[in-house]
Parts: sequence; structure tokens; C-alpha cells
Amino acid sequence: MAHDRKIAADTVEDAISLTRWFSYHQKTYLESGEVNHTDAMLDKIVEFVGRNPDGATAREVQQRLRKTAKITRMYLDKLVPGRLTCVEMPPPKEKGGHTKVIYRLPEQ
Repeated sequence: MAHDRKIAADTVEDAISLTRWFSYHQKTYLESGEVNHTDAMLDKIVEFVGRNPDGATAREVQQRLRKTAKITRMYLDKLVPGRLTCVEMPPPKEKGGHTKVIYRLPEQ
């Protein structure tokens, strides 16, 4: 029987305003959690790289985090330059191969 009752326009407007208020605050709350998660992940990467005297490759970081290569690269890009540096190490000329990129703490 509720569908037969009329609702005043100001009641509907108040309901919409309240919904928007909750939506805004939920979004703000969820975004802050995402930022905290990202900061924690960046700290974890820096700690992992710092524990390795020779630094770490993107692949080693990816294996440690158990994330995709794309996500790992996104995190590393946020850390370089600043909290990490990267050094390109060409392969030995007699063996060939690919250039290896090593991530290190700035003081390593």
C-alpha cells in the first residue's frame, strides 16, 4: 500500500541530500583507506629493497609482493626518484642478454 501514498517534494529532496552526504563521506573514508594501503605497500617495498645489499629487480619485488607486473611497476614508479634509485646494468658483452634494472636505496 506504500506505493499509493504521496511523498512531499521537500521530503524527497531531503532524502536525496542525505544520500549524497553519506555517499561523499563513504567515498572519503574508502579513499583514505586506499592511501593508507598504498603507503604501507610502498614502505614494504623500500624495506625489502633495503634488506638486499645489492638491491632488487622489479621481478624480485613482484615475487615478494605477489602482485602483477603492472601493479609492481606502478609502485616502483612512485618510489623512483625519491625513496629508491634505479641503476641499469648492461649484460656482459661476451654473453649478451638484457639490461638488468636494479632498484636500491639512495645510499646503497
